[in-house]
Amino acid sequence: MNIQRKIDNIIQKNNSLVCVGLDPVLEKLPEHLRQKENAFFEFNKAIIDATHDLVCAFKPNSAFYEALGDRGVAQLKMTCDYLRTTYPEVFIILDAKRGDIGSSNEGYVKYAFDYLNVDALTVMPYMGIESLAPFFNRSGRGIIIGCHSSNPGAKANDVDSIGVTYGYGTKEELEKANPTYSVDSVEGLKEYLLSNTYFAKV
Repeated sequence: MNIQRKIDNIIQKNNSLVCVGLDPVLEKLPEHLRQKENAFFEFNKAIIDATHDLVCAFKPNSAFYEALGDRGVAQLKMTCDYLRTTYPEVFIILDAKRGDIGSSNEGYVKYAFDYLNVDALTVMPYMGIESLAPFFNRSGRGIIIGCHSSNPGAKANDVDSIGVTYGYGTKEELEKANPTYSVDSVEGLKEYLLSNTYFAKV
């Protein structure tokens, strides 16, 4: 199924734009779950079963699972598999914020889309937009590009390397930033992305 059609269908079906994060921390889990062999998965499963008809997407953050080593990654895989088999219409976003040189990104692509079989992946473009070609080239999957963080230290220089500046602020701030491209509306941003060679392949 086309990736845009899948997200549109679940938004319409559940009348929801809610995305639920699946970011378990062992010490914060209910006591009765902490002793279980697959505590993260059991916690996620309970949340998924209780909310699958109220959301459009679930978004596990890879870091929480990676912190447990192979046990954590196995439970991330179990979570994604459970969603795929039990609620296949719900969108899965892997929040991993990947972004490296092309050959490294090939590995991230296989991990996210082949091993975990998620619908979309968060990526960071700071190695240059061209470095993200392996993600863009994977048809039938979604890419969510981090452009500007809400962190207090995420100032103008953090987004200069992206090549696109959107919602930058005043005209003076925009001119000072000297971006490669600038747009002044969501439609303008969409037009740029669709005309870019890499984005056109999504």
